[in-house]
Amino acid sequence: MPASARSALVLCMLLSACGPSKDATETFPESDLVFTGAIAVVHSSTVDGLDPETSVIVNVTDVHRVSGDLDPLQGQTVTVQMKDVSSVRVGEEWTFFANIIALGAELGVREVSSEPAGADKQSRESLTQKVRERDRKRAEDALRRRVEKASTVGLGTIVRITPMLKKQEIDREHDPEWQVVELRLSSVAKGERGQTIRFLYPGSRDILFIGYSKLQVDQEWTFILDKSDEKEVGLVVSDPSNILPASEFKHVESLVKK
Repeated sequence: MPASARSALVLCMLLSACGPSKDATETFPESDLVFTGAIAVVHSSTVDGLDPETSVIVNVTDVHRVSGDLDPLQGQTVTVQMKDVSSVRVGEEWTFFANIIALGAELGVREVSSEPAGADKQSRESLTQKVRERDRKRAEDALRRRVEKASTVGLGTIVRITPMLKKQEIDREHDPEWQVVELRLSSVAKGERGQTIRFLYPGSRDILFIGYSKLQVDQEWTFILDKSDEKEVGLVVSDPSNILPASEFKHVESLVKK
């Protein structure tokens, strides 16, 4: 099948423009990033530790999803570790669903899924819209589940952030570098009440914690807090999505079962 015909077929499948009317968002795989780019170099890598033989360098042209505190990807180069590097050629444009595996001076990702990209601007904008619609639905469902299992859900202002004293050296690669955050509560939707509460929050900028917002004193946030194994503190932000803007409190509060 010619490349142009193959691209049209794949795009049609992605956007549910033909065939059964099943919601196209159900077909999108879970991934940190979704982007479209031109294959610049095959069998090459700009990231230490990524095998050049299974990797390609991609010039990003369109970003459909990005997560965490990443710099804007559009116009940047990304090394993609592919499942089948022989399927692409230099100059072709592909859409990648990928997970971050290396973050530093250069970004490295591992392919979850990839398809030849749609050729026109409208098809790429439609893909972005579909991805965002799916993400919104999944995010709402996930938020409801996190609120249901949470110990405390509240709105408050940060008054103090201090590093947690380590009882012993942690012998592991991805140390969360726990901080103890003191929060002055203004509203509580669920759980512990009082003027102030304390909880653990990762201060590390390691790749495992890149999705956590950077906290500062005097900031107001909505927090979804789980129980912590640390008896001295007792609560923890265990997911980067468990800290939300203050403006989201009313919405989060509405998800708490009365």
